[in-house]
Amino acid sequence: MIAEHLTFTTGLRYTSETKTFGIERNPGAAGAALSSTAIAAAGIPLELKEDVWTPRVALQYDLSDDVMVFASATRGFKSGGWPARATANNAFIPFAPEKVWSYEIGTRADLFGDRLRLNATAFYAITDDIQIPARIDINGVQISTTTNPADLRNSGLEIDAVWVPVDGLNITAGIGLQDAKYVAINQRVLDQAAVCRANPAGLYQGAPACNANFVDQFGNIATPVRAPDYTVSLSASYEFTVGGVTLTPNVGVNASDEYAIGTTGSPQSTNGTWSGKQTYINAGLNLKFAAIEGLSVTVDCRNCEDKAYPMSALGPFQFLDRPGSWSARVRYKF
Repeated sequence: MIAEHLTFTTGLRYTSETKTFGIERNPGAAGAALSSTAIAAAGIPLELKEDVWTPRVALQYDLSDDVMVFASATRGFKSGGWPARATANNAFIPFAPEKVWSYEIGTRADLFGDRLRLNATAFYAITDDIQIPARIDINGVQISTTTNPADLRNSGLEIDAVWVPVDGLNITAGIGLQDAKYVAINQRVLDQAAVCRANPAGLYQGAPACNANFVDQFGNIATPVRAPDYTVSLSASYEFTVGGVTLTPNVGVNASDEYAIGTTGSPQSTNGTWSGKQTYINAGLNLKFAAIEGLSVTVDCRNCEDKAYPMSALGPFQFLDRPGSWSARVRYKF
C-alpha cells in the first residue's frame, strides 16, 4: 500500500528457455527418410532459445469499503517450436513464440447492503506473432503446420452481477463483448489472398490459392477463432426447506453470437468452419437432509435441449460439442 486506500502491486518473471529437436525413427519404419541431419541440411535450426521478461503492474484504489477501481498491465508468452505433422525434412519450419501485452481497467462493488455484487472490466490485448494452425506451401506441396502470420488485437468489456433480492434467491447475470481482429498481417498471406480473389480456382506457388493459411475460400482474411462478438449468461437458484429437506433448484441459460471454429473460416463460408449462434439451457436440483448430516443428492442436466453445436473444424469436417446429458450424484461428507 503506497497511500491510504491506494495499493500498488508489481511482479517480474524472467524465463530462459532452450528447446532442442531431433528425429528418432522406429526400426523398420516405412515412409520418407526423415533425419535430424537432413533437417539441419535444409537450413532448419535444431535448437531454439528464448529469453523473456514478463512483468505485471497493478494499481487499486478503494473508493469506499464497498467499491474499488483498478488498472493493470501484464505481459505473457507462449513457447515456439516445430510442427508435429511435417512429412518432409524441409517442412519442419519452426514457429516463433507468441508474446502478449494485456491491459485492464475495472471496478468491483458490493451495493445495497451486500445484496448486489457488480463487477465490470474493460480490456485490451495485443498478441505479437499469433500462432495459427494452417496449411502452407513448401515447394508446391501443401503441409499442415503452425505459423505466425499476423498479430491479434482484442478489446472488449465484461460485466457480471450477483443479486440476492430476498434470502435464499440468487440471480447471476453476465455479458461479454469483444472485438478480435488480425493486424500486421504477413505480406505473403496478403499476396495469397489477392491471388485467391482474382482466381479462386487458380494456383498460388504451385498449390491451391484458397483455404490455406488463414485465407478463406473467397480470398478474405479469416475471422479469429472462438471469438464471438458477445456472450450472455443468466442463472437463478432458490433455497428453501420442506419437512426437513433443503431443496435448491437452479436453472441457467448461456448464449453467444456466431464465431469461427476453423482457421480458414468466415461468415460467408460454406466449408463448415462457422458455428452459428448458440444457446444452452442447464438445470438442476440439490437436496440436503436434516436427519442425515453430510448427505446430499444432486440431479442435473447440461445442454438440456440436446442441441448439437460445432465447436471446432478440420477442413470441411466439424467436431460437435458434447450432447445433452443427465446426471445424478450422491455425496456424503464424513
